[in-house]
Amino acid sequence: MEVDHDDSDLSSGSDDDSSEDMSDIEITEEELNSLEEKVKQSPFNYEAHIALISALRSLGDIEKVRDARERMSSCFPLPEGQ
Repeated sequence: MEVDHDDSDLSSGSDDDSSEDMSDIEITEEELNSLEEKVKQSPFNYEAHIALISALRSLGDIEKVRDARERMSSCFPLPEGQ
């Protein structure tokens, strides 16, 4: 049995070609406030934390990114040894 080894369909190193680079997405202050409110109302909503961190990262506000990651870490601590 012969196998065709055509590599033209393989991705160029990206695991998820459908995901957008968050640094290319413009976020409004209203959207950012909405994400922050969602995290405050549901602190154990993992996806809300990720969305907020991504939005802050796209704005380039390193201090706010750090604060948001610390808040997330307090709700979702890593196990010891990691």
